[in-house]
Parts: sequence; structure tokens; C-alpha cells
Amino acid sequence: MAGLLVNRRVEGVSPIISEVILVAVVIAISLIAASWLLGLWGVEQENFIAIPYLYVTGGSVASGGYPELVLFVRNDGVKSVVILRVEILMGDRGSYVNSTEITVEPGFRGEIRISGWEWVGTGDPPDLVRGGMYRVKVYTDRFGVYIQDVVSR
Repeated sequence: MAGLLVNRRVEGVSPIISEVILVAVVIAISLIAASWLLGLWGVEQENFIAIPYLYVTGGSVASGGYPELVLFVRNDGVKSVVILRVEILMGDRGSYVNSTEITVEPGFRGEIRISGWEWVGTGDPPDLVRGGMYRVKVYTDRFGVYIQDVVSR
């Protein structure tokens, strides 16, 4: 069998399929690299924290003593955040509500005192008691609702 040539046909992936696979790999690597670079530079990194402290001022609520809520706020983001509404829940009877919109600018770190509450519930508003535990909800435009149980002082 010397001098006899064997003709073999080698089949591979079609050129179109190989180009599609190559383009998909390049796009995936580009997206991964862009995500990594943006993470390094901290582009559009948003961080907002609101910690409520509740104080009972002026005696009982029935005699005109409404709560004062102090929010310790930190906005480390690049965009302002609007606090839309704050609630102090009083069980199934209702809640104290403050719907004054408060804009927290980027870079702000400090406290915001909130007063001027409206009672939304059944009957007369109950007294807040020093040492009592209350649930506070802080509604924001960009980060949803912060919910925290707070002991009044």
C-alpha cells in the first residue's frame, strides 16, 4: 500500500457559528471589565442611612406634649434623597404621621428634628411613655421604607 493516498474529510464548526461565539465572548469580557472599572471608581455609589431617636416632650400627649423625633441621617451618595413621610406606630390604634418632605443633600451628615405630628387613628391619641418601645417608619423616594423599633427617651 505504499504510495496510496487516503483522502480524509475533516469537519469543523461553521465559520458563522464560530464568529457568533467569538463576538459573544468579546461582549461578555467587555461587560465584565466595564463593571469592574465602575466598581473601582465608585460611580453612582449610593449610601443612605437614617437612624431614628424618639423623645417625649411636654408631658402627656393629651396636654399638648407631642413626640419629637430626631433622625441621624447620612447621605454618602451623589444624589439627594427625599424623606417623604415619617410614622410613629401606636399599635392598632393608629399612628403619628409627619408628611413634610425633607430633602437630604449629598454629603449631608447630621440630625434632622421632626415635630408637627398629625394623629391618624381612632379616638384621642395615646400618650407616648418614656421608655416605651415604638415602631418608626421612614419613607424615602429612592430607598423605600426604613423600619426600626425605637425606645423613647
